[in-house]
Parts: sequence; structure tokens; C-alpha cells
Amino acid sequence: MTDQTYCDRLVQDTPFLTGQGRLSEQQVDRIILQLNRYYPQILTNKEAEKFRNPKASLRVRLCDLLSHLQQRGERHCQEFYRALYIHAQPLHSHLPSRHTLETGPKETQIYAVFSGELISLCDQLGLPRAPGTVAMKKHV
Repeated sequence: MTDQTYCDRLVQDTPFLTGQGRLSEQQVDRIILQLNRYYPQILTNKEAEKFRNPKASLRVRLCDLLSHLQQRGERHCQEFYRALYIHAQPLHSHLPSRHTLETGPKETQIYAVFSGELISLCDQLGLPRAPGTVAMKKHV
């Protein structure tokens, strides 16, 4: 078992979650609404509106949401995983971080690849990098 935090897991899972066809528009909306409407409230009404804005592509909104949650901290990331489990359980069971947790620590290079993909994706979309994506924790 690794000592990955929920924020670490979200960094690792972001490339997978933002992949083409992974999450539908409806699933993302349900996750956002849960983070906005249920206790503890993770997203304000204004933030929820921003992440549900249909003028932006689903991938951009999802990457922006995941980056926002990482910046907000561990509790926010944990609540995202809870909402993901409720609204997209089959996808949740295939997350890369779940396989890491089940099989134990992986080599540092594998973790670095996921981190590099997140940095690259955010750079391509013109989004700010989440804290901790430059100097990653190394799980050996």
C-alpha cells in the first residue's frame, strides 16, 4: 500500500479522466452538482456555473475543475473521488491510481510520466499548473 494523498492520486489520474470519451457531459455535470449542493460544499455556486459552462469544451472544463480541486487541497480531492465513485463507478474502478494502490508502489519513472502528462495537458490548454506538479513526491 502506498502513502499517496488524494491530491497525488488526482495528479496521476487526470490524464486518464480527461481522455476522450472517459466521462460524459452528464457525468461531469452530476459530479459538479454534487460538489456544489451536498455537504460539505466543495464548489461555490459561481465555481459550479463556471465548470458547467457549455461554451467551453468538456475537456477544458474538466481539466480546469481537476486543477482547481488540487489547488484547494486534500479534502476537495477526496470529495471529488467520492462523487466520481457515485456517478461513474465503472470508470472509478479503472483509475490508474487504484491499480497503484492495489499493487503497491511503482517505479518513480511511471509516476513521473503521469505527472508530465498532466503538466503537458494543462500547458496545451493554457491552464495554470496545479501546485506540486513541478516538484512531485517520489514513491519508491
